[in-house]
Amino acid sequence: MHDMLVKLYAIPEVDEALAACAARNVMVRRALAPERPAVLDWIRAVFARSAAEVETAFTQTPVTCFIAVRNDTILGFAC
Repeated sequence: MHDMLVKLYAIPEVDEALAACAARNVMVRRALAPERPAVLDWIRAVFARSAAEVETAFTQTPVTCFIAVRNDTILGFAC
């Protein structure tokens, strides 16, 4: 098995990462409460086992689910 160590001190600043995404027309942002049904539908279709975690993230204040979106299309998520 490969070493799964992540060097947290070597992670680029968030501004750099967000700028790199924006250069590819991708917006990474906190999901909005009204988007819950659409996000959950996408999660269930693509990552079915993660649906419960995403549902929990939408119950938090503020919502703890972030989505990557391009032209109103969800590309990814993190909770």
